[in-house]
Parts: sequence; structure tokens; C-alpha cells
Amino acid sequence: MSDKSDIGAPALGVCWALATIALIVTIARIYTQARITRKLGLSDAMLALSTCIVLTFASLITVQYHYGWGRHQQTLTTHQRIEALKYNSIGQTFGVLGSTFGRLSTIATMFTLFGINRKLRRGLWTIFAAQLITNGAVVVCLYAQCTNVVLLWDSSVSGTCWNADVQTYLGYAHSAFNGCTDLFLTFFPAYMIRNLQMNRWTKLGVGILLGLSILAVIAVVMKIVNLEALANRGDYTYNTVALFTWILAEAVLLNIAASAPVLRPLYKRLMKNESRNYSYEMNSHDVVRSHVLRSQGGIKSNDSASDKAAILVKDQSVQDSYYHITVKQSYSVTMAESRTSG
Repeated sequence: MSDKSDIGAPALGVCWALATIALIVTIARIYTQARITRKLGLSDAMLALSTCIVLTFASLITVQYHYGWGRHQQTLTTHQRIEALKYNSIGQTFGVLGSTFGRLSTIATMFTLFGINRKLRRGLWTIFAAQLITNGAVVVCLYAQCTNVVLLWDSSVSGTCWNADVQTYLGYAHSAFNGCTDLFLTFFPAYMIRNLQMNRWTKLGVGILLGLSILAVIAVVMKIVNLEALANRGDYTYNTVALFTWILAEAVLLNIAASAPVLRPLYKRLMKNESRNYSYEMNSHDVVRSHVLRSQGGIKSNDSASDKAAILVKDQSVQDSYYHITVKQSYSVTMAESRTSG
């Protein structure tokens, strides 16, 4: 039966365009970290996993579309409706996990950049664990809401399910928590670099680059706006189109936010502006970590146990090969003789 209200095709195109962007960004990041900076780590593994989940989610949406996703349920045959709702229910799991691992990748990147003192490390690991536990609980609830999981897509089987509003309210709470985490990941870098010895415009640029999680906040807001569709189980194949599109967009935007700070070396290589003759060169992680260390009053020791040099920032020009910026600093060195006992 034809349906002039079919909105699935354009939404499916958007979903695959977003998934393709996520794949390209991930390949670029893995290449940069493996071949240029040689700093593959936890954040890269989390990002790769997120992208695999995003691609799986897009594939499940494609299967849904084959069975009628984007059309009103009353226009579908019984077989189409059951199959579309089955892959819709399964797809929700991948929608939750895709953005979760993208967010974990961003947190792991922040840990590498700013996890210098014990309190910061504990705080970031706490947020990391909270994301895993909270989003994992949501996935469990998706399947625990019915005494017979088949009821999620076939109402003819016996069993009972939670009230549809429960899933909606759970979605609101879950999205609000993730949105707050994204806001933290947006403004935390700005807070950390506020007192660093950087030019104002340089500091602004670094802050923006490290705070791209604000894009994911926008997607979360739009997802919350469309969460009401979960309460209308009578027309899931039509009502969840916008919701699923924003869920996928959230995951992709998080992947972009997590990757943008580490893609500068690749950009420089592609633009043939990379120079190998700098007397002093830093990559993305080292430049921010070094500034944070200096802002906390770093002490360096020489080979002799009798002297310690206290480094005070003043005015020295440092060429940053990662952001392609020049940071002006200076140092004064005070030597203090250590006291020997006896």
C-alpha cells in the first residue's frame, strides 16, 4: 500500500550521511594517533567502538525502513509492523551505546590532557564510571520493561509491560544526565586553561577546539523534544523517525568533538605545512599538559641531588606544532641548595 506520508527515505539519507562522517573522522583520528603522533590510547579505542555501534545503528535503521520505518503503522501489514518494531526496539540499544562510548572517548581525552593531580583524576574517572553505569542501566530497562521481551514488537503474545510513560520519563532523566555531562565536557577545558600563560586569542581558540561537546548538547536538547514519541506505541514506525535521527546525530557530534583536538597534525601534513626543523615541538596532548604543569608550579630536578631549579614562567617564545600557534612565555630559574643532614 502506498503512503504519501513516508518520511523514512530522507531521514535514512541523513542517518547514513552522519554515519559516513563518523567513519571518516574515526579513520582520520586512528591514522593520526597511530602514524603521526604515535599516541594510540583508551580514547581512540572508545571512539572506534562508538563508530562501530553508530554504523550498526544506521544498518538497523535501514532494515526498519525496509519494513516501513517512516510510514504510519496502519498502512503496514502485520508482518511489516512486527519486523519494523523489532528492529526499532533493538536499534534503541545501539542508539544509547553509540553516544555513550563517544562521550567516554571525550572523557578519556580530557583525562590525558588534564588528569595531572589526584583530585582531577578521581573526578574524571567518576564521570567515566557514571556514564557506563547509567547508560548500561538504561539498556537493561529497555528489555526489562516487559515480562516477555517479544511484547516490545508483537502485542499478540501474552505478558505485561510497564506504562509507556515510564520509558518516556526514563528517557528524559537519561538525556538530562547525558546533557549535563556534555556541558561539563564543554566548559571544563575552558576552566582548566583560564590561567595558562597564553595569548588571549590563542586561549580562546584552544578552548573552542576542546569544547566542541556543545554541539552534542544541541542534539541532546532536540532528542528530549522528540522523546514524547516513545509514549505513543501505536505509531512507532512514524513517530520515532526524528528521534532516531537525533540520537544518531548526538553520537556523531560527540565523535567529532572527541576527535577535533587531535587531528591538527594530520591537517598540517595534508596542507604540507609541517616542518621537521623546529628546535622545540609539542603535540596536542603535550602542549596543554605542559601549560597545566607550569600553571601548577612545576619543579624540575637536575642529576645532582644537591640542587633544584624552580621554574617561573615569564617570557619565552615557544612554537607549538600542534595548534600552529606561538605561545610567548619566559622563565626565571632560581637555584636552591638542599640541606644535608649531619
